[in-house]
Amino acid sequence: WTQQGTIGGVLRHIQEHWDTAGNMYVCIHTDTQFIVYNPNDGSFINLTKGTAYTSADFWSADTYGDWYIFSNGSDVIQAWKMTKTAGVFDDAVDLGGTPPKARVVLTVGSYLMLLGIESGTATDLRKVQWSASGAPETWTGSDSGNLYVYEGEGNIVAAKRLTRDSV
Repeated sequence: WTQQGTIGGVLRHIQEHWDTAGNMYVCIHTDTQFIVYNPNDGSFINLTKGTAYTSADFWSADTYGDWYIFSNGSDVIQAWKMTKTAGVFDDAVDLGGTPPKARVVLTVGSYLMLLGIESGTATDLRKVQWSASGAPETWTGSDSGNLYVYEGEGNIVAAKRLTRDSV
């Protein structure tokens, strides 16, 4: 797979995304762009919302059903919902509701979790916030919530799902 110069920019993150029908896509993040490689037809599709994202040296992403949800810690959390207009994939969109900006995106069971909240306060970088169960665009009420993981020094910079329901 050599398409040198096709994506433009510096490669920052690459991840498989499987939709619920079993189709695989390769999601590629440069410092400012979101590009999808479709191995079914060999095409690269730039699905960046608008013209570019804030330049970032990292991205975090996870799958929620058919949705591919991603963050660079600076812009509003993004979602590629795999919708199409006239047979062409639509660009990524801002995730609905009022999700905070975050460094880490992780699906745990039926919850969308955001870790290392980017609010401008150092303590929020140790905060975890989750959507309502089964509703990744609902961030208040129901069983959504948040907590501070620890009180010590340092910040959340990564997380890994251990099982379907634990981090």
